[in-house]
Amino acid sequence: MSESSPELKRLLSELQDEVLKPEAIEYVIAEFGRQVKGALDNLSSELSEMGERKGTLEAGSRTLERHGSANRSFVFSGRSDQRRERQLREITERLLSAGRDQLSRTFPT
Repeated sequence: MSESSPELKRLLSELQDEVLKPEAIEYVIAEFGRQVKGALDNLSSELSEMGERKGTLEAGSRTLERHGSANRSFVFSGRSDQRRERQLREITERLLSAGRDQLSRTFPT
């Protein structure tokens, strides 16, 4: 079948008619909506988990600050405290950029 054959033109016309039917367009829009909702639900869950982890780390830091000076083992918790602070910075950075990055990964241009 050559590109200019009447059969090919007829098939392409039928395909175009099928794709442009209201039911097909509604299906595509509904599917797109489901995909967007799923991506946003995942993003919301990730942000919630990071927020909870950040709260836990901040509470641990406050506890160490309150009780550290009275406790000799505070001297040995320096590495743990540095790790906690690093995790807090990383989570904060991820929280700030998560929305834009997640949507870019989910819906690349």
